[in-house]
Amino acid sequence: MQRIANLFFYLVFAAVLTSCGQQTNSPAGIAEQFWDAVQANDVEKARSLAVAGTMDNVRLDETDDGPGKKEFGDAEIADDTASVPTHFTGIDYDLNFATVLEREGGQWRVDYNATVNSMIAASLKLMGEAISDAMKEGTEEVGKALSEGARELGKALEGIAKELDSEKSSD
Repeated sequence: MQRIANLFFYLVFAAVLTSCGQQTNSPAGIAEQFWDAVQANDVEKARSLAVAGTMDNVRLDETDDGPGKKEFGDAEIADDTASVPTHFTGIDYDLNFATVLEREGGQWRVDYNATVNSMIAASLKLMGEAISDAMKEGTEEVGKALSEGARELGKALEGIAKELDSEKSSD
């Protein structure tokens, strides 16, 4: 009886391990492994998870620690293409983009070029928002300064007018 219980335990354990393995081969699992390799500066591992040839000329910067925090959403799959919502958070940035994958030889692989384009588009959007915010803030400050200047000018003109009136009255 104990042998049957042990056999059942091992079968359940093997099924759990198999299902975990399937998750790591999912688009989100591959995306996470890819970005872990990039963060670890393991270019060979990153290349092995990317579409063939898309990272041939890529070198990883060993001085960059990569994102402080990585989060991955549920993949959107259409035929042999998948898009995994990816969120990187660092000290001075908060970037949302898509890690794009293609099915190659039955396996999901990161489309490095499409993913970099997604990152660039997200970065440009952030820069545009920052410039817009800075311009809005600058415009508001200029408006406040002009308003204050107009008030001061108004007070000065009132003072001059009173002075002129008092000079006319004394004549």
